[in-house]
Amino acid sequence: MSLRCRPWLAGLALGVACQAGLAAQAPAASQPAASAAHEGVAATVRARLAQDHELAGLVIRVDLAGGRVRLRGVAPSTAVRARITALAREAGAVEVVNEVSVQPRPS
Repeated sequence: MSLRCRPWLAGLALGVACQAGLAAQAPAASQPAASAAHEGVAATVRARLAQDHELAGLVIRVDLAGGRVRLRGVAPSTAVRARITALAREAGAVEVVNEVSVQPRPS
């Protein structure tokens, strides 16, 4: 009788262990909806920067930090820098940290 119970007990123990493992992973595996939304905004900002003819050729890095869209790179003028910020806000970024430096192009 004990030989028949052992597979059942092993299966029960495995099931409990698996459930415990899944429960321990659940909080880490599930991302809050807000985080996914922020990532979507960052992706939209990247896409719009790539599609804008005024900004073609500029290397602007778009990062997400604490729910903020952070922009880094080099712009040829303050007007272009402002355009980058405006485009990020138009894309849905609520908070924009613009760390783009201005270095005029040589004539």
